[in-house]
Amino acid sequence: MSLFPRRYSYQETLRALDDLVRQGKVLYIGVSEWTAEQMTEAVRLADQELLDRIVVNQPNDCMLHRNIEKGIIPVSEKHGIGQAVAMVPPIIRFKITTKHIEVMS
Repeated sequence: MSLFPRRYSYQETLRALDDLVRQGKVLYIGVSEWTAEQMTEAVRLADQELLDRIVVNQPNDCMLHRNIEKGIIPVSEKHGIGQAVAMVPPIIRFKITTKHIEVMS
């Protein structure tokens, strides 16, 4: 799941993802571009509600902006969440993001 869906609660989001796993439509729950706080809350709630947990995170990382090392990596190590790091050059990421925003609008 890319970007945290702000219009839905953690409970709704995690229950929907858990349903997909239980129905066999997806094997694992993976997220992209969630903050460390969002991942921590999702893991806490999944454990509390006995839902499937986040297994992998795919952060965008760049040599110029090493923001995943400050919060994402420590939280992921603490909760056993793997990383699939996509090293995307900033100019490409800007084009992808701009296109994604246009499609979502």
